[in-house]
Amino acid sequence: MSSFPWCSLPLALLLGMLLGLVTLATNLENFVERIVVFFCFFWERRVVTKLIPQNLVAHRARNRKTSVMYAFSTIASTSILLLFRCFCIDLIMLYIVSRYSLALGFVLFVTVFYK
Repeated sequence: MSSFPWCSLPLALLLGMLLGLVTLATNLENFVERIVVFFCFFWERRVVTKLIPQNLVAHRARNRKTSVMYAFSTIASTSILLLFRCFCIDLIMLYIVSRYSLALGFVLFVTVFYK
């Protein structure tokens, strides 16, 4: 039916973009944390606004590991869904061709443009 779906250009572009966004998010994590702390806790006392960034620095390795694991699980689930999409379309087309070629008595050729 079709070639192996991992070789398709749109899938490779999507995975490349997701990998680039993971890299960008990892590099901008510290900057975004500071902005979120400023906008969410600007009304708190000075002690609290100094304590929260210190806690974020203390747990930075664990936070980074969690965010990278979440990002890579998003990439994996996206690629698995796209893989299943390609296989399901191939199986449906194989079923249609086999069913109707037996019923009609001649071979059907079906062209599907889904990539």
